[in-house]
Amino acid sequence: MSKITARLFREAKAQGAVLSETDIAIIFRVSCSLVSNYVTGYEDEHQVVLSRPRSEMDIGKTLTHKKLAF
Repeated sequence: MSKITARLFREAKAQGAVLSETDIAIIFRVSCSLVSNYVTGYEDEHQVVLSRPRSEMDIGKTLTHKKLAF
């Protein structure tokens, strides 16, 4: 499920949109915390930062792409 979630974030970005974890949770009809777990697990495993409002616009407490620079 984390690969599908990551794919949705990447495809939205490619089309000029940014999906939030809440958007994904609504699409899949699951909790936001479950989507958050998918995202953090995927990001940790693949050493990437998925495109979402937190990472793209520096909104919230998520570290942006800068965390990979250190």
